[in-house]
Amino acid sequence: MTQGGAPRGSFRERLEARREVGWRPVNLGDDFQPVHVQRAAIMVVKRLGEGDPRQPQGLDLDELAERIRQTWRESGSLAGLSKRDLRLLPWVLFHGQEQAWLGGDRELLRDYRGWLAQGHRSRAVVALLYEYLAAYPRQLSTFDQVRALLREQVLGSDAIGLHQWRERCTEFLLLEEDGPARMVTAWWDSPRPAEEFLADAGLAGGLEGGKFLAEATDFFVRWLGGRLARGELSSTKLARALTWVEHDGRLRFETLRIATAEALLAPFEERRPAVEIESTLRPFFLRCLGDPRLPHATGWANVPDGLRSVMRRWLVRLDLDDFFRLLDKTALDRQWRYRKAFWRAYLKRDLITDTWIVLGPEAAKIARRIFEHGDKAVGKLRSGPGVLGNHSVLLMRLGRMTVAEWSHNGTCRFWLEGNRDAPAMYRPSYSRDELVHGPDFKQRHHGTERGTWQGRIADWIYRNTWVRVSPSDYMP
Repeated sequence: MTQGGAPRGSFRERLEARREVGWRPVNLGDDFQPVHVQRAAIMVVKRLGEGDPRQPQGLDLDELAERIRQTWRESGSLAGLSKRDLRLLPWVLFHGQEQAWLGGDRELLRDYRGWLAQGHRSRAVVALLYEYLAAYPRQLSTFDQVRALLREQVLGSDAIGLHQWRERCTEFLLLEEDGPARMVTAWWDSPRPAEEFLADAGLAGGLEGGKFLAEATDFFVRWLGGRLARGELSSTKLARALTWVEHDGRLRFETLRIATAEALLAPFEERRPAVEIESTLRPFFLRCLGDPRLPHATGWANVPDGLRSVMRRWLVRLDLDDFFRLLDKTALDRQWRYRKAFWRAYLKRDLITDTWIVLGPEAAKIARRIFEHGDKAVGKLRSGPGVLGNHSVLLMRLGRMTVAEWSHNGTCRFWLEGNRDAPAMYRPSYSRDELVHGPDFKQRHHGTERGTWQGRIADWIYRNTWVRVSPSDYMP
């Protein structure tokens, strides 16, 4: 280093050294004060490949593709095309119907390789690489030919205009065999955040929805599923993994919606995950796919019922926790720890298959602050006689029956399957009458500490489900 910390070396080496530490030619410092040197610096940095390629504005891709196709059909050569059309050809190699892609023609690609080999074609090469990453046409018989052409032109070239993409292809393995899998594996082994890694790899600003990244993500979610099935993934590692799968509160690729559900939920169809794993996956699916219990949750469309059931079980546990957490704030009564213990005993026996929380307006305000997910879907308890603002109701499906457990000193009511008065689950709002009318059995909560109401309800549940839960299980 010279005095003042300026790097030694040629002008180009000094530019590249500054670029590597984040330098941009805006305030160039003492080394580059003369105006002409500043302009030269800006031009060199542009030629180093800063920025991503963009299609020329106003370019008619259909017209360009047809002009190239006709020239090739008539002469079997690209020589009749203008220099501009040759430079723009990469933008239409994978344009239009797949069966008519120009990039599927081996001879055309061979002819274009000859044109690129004449040199000074950096813009065309970058455009070709960009389209390759966007389409990632692995299904074409010419796929390896295209990849070999790019390796030759990018990795085998010292053209200054390819400098940035050459670095990216080397560091992020973009042109390697099984590049998508190798790239995401490289991220997994690195400490870098997903978005920073993808930006550095050039897979942003237009390529964030490309097939190369989609294939990397598809590989990654399936790999995660295998690790989850073998119990090899900690909740901390899983949370980091999901930052790759999710972007801005949505799946990075909607096309991988079902594959993601299959990979991350199938390991738990027959067994319960560790609490930390469930607590990591549950909010992820609520954000990205929605609540599977709701009819408008299109994110769960065509997801197998068994996988939806996994998520529903997790939401049952969440609802019970949230409901009794809310009652600690709105219905100060020592009996609540007994009610919580009672229903948790049935939850442990997997008898509670669905839940839905219904809240009065005051209770709803408190719920938004204390629920694990403050924006979680709940039902509304409409105002009317016998309804207070802080009233809450927990609806449950338990075996062949529907249960309504009211807050405060409310009665617990049961409707057997086939009873038309049974309240429907997952409605947006309910009146009090809809939640109390026509039950097959009801029980007030008296004799709590002696287990009186608990024993009567447990006996009634046993007679209708043949599932016996003993006092030692349901008394706190």
